[in-house]
Amino acid sequence: RALLIHIIISINRIRTNAQIEMTSEELKELKRNTEWKYAEYLAYLLSEAFNVSMTDTEIGFISINLLAANIHNESSDKNVNEDVIYLKLCQWAKEIDKKYNMGLYNDKIFLKNLSFHLKPMIKRIEYGITILNPWLNELKSKEARSFELAVSLGEFLNKTDKNNIKEDELAYVAMHIATALERQKSGVKVAIVCPTGVGTSNFLKSRLKFKFPNLKITRTLSIYDDLENIEESILI
Repeated sequence: RALLIHIIISINRIRTNAQIEMTSEELKELKRNTEWKYAEYLAYLLSEAFNVSMTDTEIGFISINLLAANIHNESSDKNVNEDVIYLKLCQWAKEIDKKYNMGLYNDKIFLKNLSFHLKPMIKRIEYGITILNPWLNELKSKEARSFELAVSLGEFLNKTDKNNIKEDELAYVAMHIATALERQKSGVKVAIVCPTGVGTSNFLKSRLKFKFPNLKITRTLSIYDDLENIEESILI
């Protein structure tokens, strides 16, 4: 999916004459990799299908994404918890949650998806490539909190990797963060506890679901049940 998005961006870049630049040394290094041959063939198919002329630079851009995809596949063969990028992202999320109680560390979908996004992004930065984000200004104004968190992550990664992440790339990171924060709003997890028994609890459940469709009712309990682990019940 990520490769498809970057291919669309690449085609649009060619049609608008906004092509990226790569040095001859960078291209020479990329051509040593097997991914270059696959990128060349893919570029041929794209040029035939969309009537565009794929330059070596654009082929290089595709090969960088293929290289990043291979990194992703290699890390997928192992447990994702052993992946370096994923672990750094978890560390950052834990620090952010400690400061602002954002709930990002417990969102495994967010952590996994963003770690997959970061791999090709870091590869692009290594080759001096930055892709433009047409929603940059809108994200900075309408999703200011998410963009600030993206800047925070960029600074965190720069401490160890020394990668200067541009605002356009940070805006894509902010989109992942905004999605995670929005997902938290999509439903509140609760448990229903009723003093008159489970039957009444189930009745209340149906009424509440009718009134509040976004409510996520994880348990229905009676007052006679063991309520010591009620918090754990809600989080299931």
